[in-house]
Amino acid sequence: MKIQESIRLNMLLLTMFLLACEKKDIEIPRFDVQTDAVSYKAGEEVTFKFSGNAENVVFWSGEKGRNYAYRDRATEKGVLQTLQFTTAAGQGTQNNNLSLKISRDFNGIYDPANIAKASWTDITSRAVLAPNPATGAAGAATASGSVNISDQATAENTPVYFAFRYASESNALKPRQWTISSFVVSNTLADGTVNNVVANLGLAGFKGVDVINPSFQWAFTPNALSPTAVTVAAGNIGDAANEDWIVSVPVKLNQVSLSDYGIPIISITTLSPPKDYKYVFTAPGVYKVVFHAFNQDVAEKTGIIKEMTITILP
Repeated sequence: MKIQESIRLNMLLLTMFLLACEKKDIEIPRFDVQTDAVSYKAGEEVTFKFSGNAENVVFWSGEKGRNYAYRDRATEKGVLQTLQFTTAAGQGTQNNNLSLKISRDFNGIYDPANIAKASWTDITSRAVLAPNPATGAAGAATASGSVNISDQATAENTPVYFAFRYASESNALKPRQWTISSFVVSNTLADGTVNNVVANLGLAGFKGVDVINPSFQWAFTPNALSPTAVTVAAGNIGDAANEDWIVSVPVKLNQVSLSDYGIPIISITTLSPPKDYKYVFTAPGVYKVVFHAFNQDVAEKTGIIKEMTITILP
């Protein structure tokens, strides 16, 4: 009897396992949406009326940042690529010893020989560098302004490398110390969205390369992994000539840091799914509104898209 009961129990467990493993197709949701009109005034409430049985519904208004077409956008050749950084100059009488450069063919090997092999475009004149401080005064942090680097962006999104080159001569003039304390690269898209491709100095990933005279090199504060500033110390009058570079990681100027996102209206956990959704467009324009209705489980997702054009008048 015990053997027969064991067999029955095993058969029952096997049947339950097979039923649990049986694949169930996810039902395509029925969903529709309507409005009372196709045009409204800015600031007027628009009511979207639902019908159907979708377990999940996401709303995309078509406004900047909420465009369904850009939900997976990772790159886009923007209308403007810019660089902004901050410098401070120390006491000294040697001038023009800091320069800003950019390269599309640096090979990523951070040593003097490979820096020399690369083609570097000098873009120092596009930026504002810190002025010479008054005698005895500390150098004030100076914003570079918006440095236009759109000419360096390519349709293929070829990475670029940024570099600061410091060079001082051995002569009767005292070299000048320089500090860089911020660094931001932005890609402005056609819809006006500004994406920070490089959001801060740390993410620029600068690495120091000593070319001449190891006595004076770029120093990272508080450390090279997450710096908030990088400084090259100045020597004294008559010290040996010095040349030091800091070079960034590769930067893709057409990068999009944030994809557009929709507003979840209904989810599988919604106890009483609403029959409508109210929204207010604040700016005049023609908006392509999208509702993404879908059902899903851990392994599968199926859905439908409902689109409509809403005109918002002044």
